[in-house]
Amino acid sequence: MTVINEVPPRGAPAPRPPSRDPWRIWFPIAIVVVVVAAVVTVRWGTSAILTNTEGNLVRTVDDPGEPGYEAIVEPTPVFVVATTTQDGDLGAALLMSLAGPASGGVIVLPPETLVEGDGNLDADGATLADRWESGGVDAVRQAVSSVLNVGVEESRIIDSGQWEALLAPVGALDIDNPDSVTGVGGKVFRSGVVAVEPADVVTYLDARTSGESDLNRMVRQQQFWASWLSAVGRNLADPGVVPGEAETGLGRFVRSLASLEVEFATLPVRPVATGLAPDAAAVADLVARIVPFPVGAAPESRVRIRILDGTGRLANGLAAVPVLVAAGAEVATLGNATTFSYGVTQFIVTSESGDASAERLRDALGVGEIVNSSEQASAVEVTVVLGTDAVPLLGGS
Repeated sequence: MTVINEVPPRGAPAPRPPSRDPWRIWFPIAIVVVVVAAVVTVRWGTSAILTNTEGNLVRTVDDPGEPGYEAIVEPTPVFVVATTTQDGDLGAALLMSLAGPASGGVIVLPPETLVEGDGNLDADGATLADRWESGGVDAVRQAVSSVLNVGVEESRIIDSGQWEALLAPVGALDIDNPDSVTGVGGKVFRSGVVAVEPADVVTYLDARTSGESDLNRMVRQQQFWASWLSAVGRNLADPGVVPGEAETGLGRFVRSLASLEVEFATLPVRPVATGLAPDAAAVADLVARIVPFPVGAAPESRVRIRILDGTGRLANGLAAVPVLVAAGAEVATLGNATTFSYGVTQFIVTSESGDASAERLRDALGVGEIVNSSEQASAVEVTVVLGTDAVPLLGGS
């Protein structure tokens, strides 16, 4: 094959040599620079997080006895039950709590309990009974949540027609009845230990002596629940001891509480003209015992905190939990500071908005100083580092 080279005509400009694209040289160099920068950034960021004592938790130590150990706190499981009378009114509201592996609690709230609206007792004297009439069990759950400042997601109605079926598996309950009382139809329940058949439970729960305070009836509610849980505990091997669901809802809580040491309490209240007003301080102390790790009823209703033991003598900060929860805290993490040499307790805040919360927590604990931090990205509002000044107050070893 003959190859003919084309010759440009005389006077035509010579062809330009092909240009070299600068990106062919600089693009690979740019890629290398970006990769190197990314590696440096990741290493620097990881180091900053691992040494940070004021921001989000990164688990770097697994031994609870060592400095730097931290654990995320799981909120205490809670459940609200609303029971009804034979007339369909609210008979009582209860908050059940699985407080720990060996303990639980039940708080009984009278229907006449005044509930909160916009942070204050309603001017019109709205009660739990009113909430029931206006919105049913969801409204009662929200009202109980507000009164106790405990977030609650699950609830259940037990109406008067369900009790006989619920109690059929355990039969008659031996209830330690505090007062002799007469129910509908003239049924008399004498004081002392009395056997109450499943068919008579509604009559017993609704019974009230003429002129009797409803708080007395709440005591009988407590005694009933204590007797039922005890009976369930004796028959836990029976899969049908609590009809219905076993792993969720009412079945889960009744079965779980039946195997635990349970504290029963009626909501601390005082009579006022429009109903029963909760005693705020007494309610806070009660909640701290029965719901040791609550979440707030609403955003910002509790201050999120992190508790660190700076002494090695306060059980990863667990000893301070009841005091700080009663003061309005929601505990996010527990653990140890990076050193056990703290002499003075510190309440570390990351913004000016946390100062008031830190002051309230410090006043509740009784010792410590407030320290402002420049840390901006924190999962908590206040970090509490316990020093040796807190050991005698919290019973540390």
